[in-house]
Amino acid sequence: MKIAIICDLHLPETKSASQYSALEWALKDIDTEKPALTVVAGDITASGDMAPMMHFTEGLKNFHHMLLLGNADMRNENCIEEMTKLVPHSRHIVMDGYEIIGLNTPEARIEDDGRFLLETCKDGAIVFAHHYPDALEQDSREYLKSLLERKKLTYIHGHKHIEMESTIGNSRVIGVRGLDPDKACGVPCVSYFEFADGGFDKYEKCFEMPSDNLSDFWDYLGLSCFSPDVDIDYAIDRGIKNIEIRKYGGPETFDEIVIKAKKWREHGGRYLSVHMPNLRLKEGKIEGIQQWNEAVMLCNALEADGVTVHVPRVSICDMEAGGPVWCEFLEIMTDKISQLPQKTKVGIENIHMPPRMQDVPEREFGCVPEECLSWINAINQSFGFERAGSLLDVGHASNNSVFNNRYTRSVWYEMVGNKTVAYHIHQVTVGEKGLINHNAIEDWFGPKISYFSFWWAWQNNHINHAPMFLEVKNKENGEKSLKSFEEKILKMNIFKTETNQ
Repeated sequence: MKIAIICDLHLPETKSASQYSALEWALKDIDTEKPALTVVAGDITASGDMAPMMHFTEGLKNFHHMLLLGNADMRNENCIEEMTKLVPHSRHIVMDGYEIIGLNTPEARIEDDGRFLLETCKDGAIVFAHHYPDALEQDSREYLKSLLERKKLTYIHGHKHIEMESTIGNSRVIGVRGLDPDKACGVPCVSYFEFADGGFDKYEKCFEMPSDNLSDFWDYLGLSCFSPDVDIDYAIDRGIKNIEIRKYGGPETFDEIVIKAKKWREHGGRYLSVHMPNLRLKEGKIEGIQQWNEAVMLCNALEADGVTVHVPRVSICDMEAGGPVWCEFLEIMTDKISQLPQKTKVGIENIHMPPRMQDVPEREFGCVPEECLSWINAINQSFGFERAGSLLDVGHASNNSVFNNRYTRSVWYEMVGNKTVAYHIHQVTVGEKGLINHNAIEDWFGPKISYFSFWWAWQNNHINHAPMFLEVKNKENGEKSLKSFEEKILKMNIFKTETNQ
């Protein structure tokens, strides 16, 4: 008996996003594999919206399936009642002599109907659920662990986005990584289980992505130079063709940066950008104008190909489109941009919210795509042509906890992709005090950011091919990242279809 399991797809409302491509591929693969049952183990939607869920169920209707909900499917309070009607309770079926339980745990609880099914099932039963035991609330967690100790079951789950396996008593607990190109810790996949004689074999079919449009990767790879005196030399030694200068004071003098940059260009350097200082509102006055004047002088001396410009650092309650603060920032910024070389591309960078910040009037402007695009459009309207585009910081797009489910990274790619002039790429990790940015990219699939969806968008021209500045804060992390690129990206081996048995 073969069973397929889909989980953690996180479909957004934007139907051109990579998740829909992964779903289309998965349904075709399931149709080819022809399992006896397809189990959907929750987190089908990113924000609990009904439109993505109905799109999903329409595609699944021709398959014999068991649908379960996850915590992500409960995120929209306006849709909870309708979503719950799709899966009102846990389920129990018997196939080929196997008892199969679909444990519905959208609220991270095992309800009475689920407990009844678990108590009455026999040893050897197969249980599918969204949550792994430790992700359940305390009472349900303790109950499930006790039951797994008492019985001999196979418990298969999603939620963690990574393959994992453990034993509790005589029971096996198995996690699958799921289908979301933004989050899966590995190539997104459908997992298959073949049950026979009281045991099973497991294999994955991985989301196939062509790599013919990725050959220019190395030409666009760049380095954000936090310490120009060291980092420019490193870029020369490593043959890095794109650099971003982001420090103007300290031991490096203006002339030294210009000399080093000239040497870098002589060694094949192609695209040089300068990270401009912040313009911010403080006590009713705009600060940072003098620093911008100095940075403009450096841009001209370097004949900069691009500049990285944060959106104005001001709260959304002050940043009303067409209002006095908006117009003052716009006048200053367009004046300074007009002093740059005509060829210089202007990349407007999105920012992220500080830890525990909510969507309140005091939060900063520029945390969601619409705000960044509105500022880009305002600048372009002032010039009368497309002078500005997006400098998409992939890490910052992942750091807005209030908005992450509505604006997934794939949604950012779809909304600003054709406006991008450059990127910041780095890994984000979870620390004791919150998220930690600017880490090395040692693994393309986690722990916080999977770059698979980035490469999918690149491959399919949903985002512009443009310089990607590796934004890590020391040479060691830069080297770790470059080795990862060389070992995994340039060989293109992560994009091939894999079958692991």
